[in-house]
Amino acid sequence: MNTIKMQFGWIIEAPKYLSILTNKDGLVAIVSEYATFGDNQSLLITLSETSAEVAVTPHYISSLTISTDKKIKIATSPFYEQQMLEIEKMNSDGQITD
Repeated sequence: MNTIKMQFGWIIEAPKYLSILTNKDGLVAIVSEYATFGDNQSLLITLSETSAEVAVTPHYISSLTISTDKKIKIATSPFYEQQMLEIEKMNSDGQITD
């Protein structure tokens, strides 16, 4: 799990396989580091001083918790996590190693 401090005092906790991109206006895109079955959707959140609004939730996100103390916790689906483990096992030839 990675913990990232964001604008307006928000904190995001996300699995290590996800990258968190943001801009100065509080728009946050959380994307998979790997292709997810050809679907490149991002989790899109708009942050402000008083709210966090979710615009899009991709299929590989299993839960998203937004608390009143400005913490956002993201969990991915077990199937996605298994896919990431298999990718890590692959060597440079594309063969799965044990």
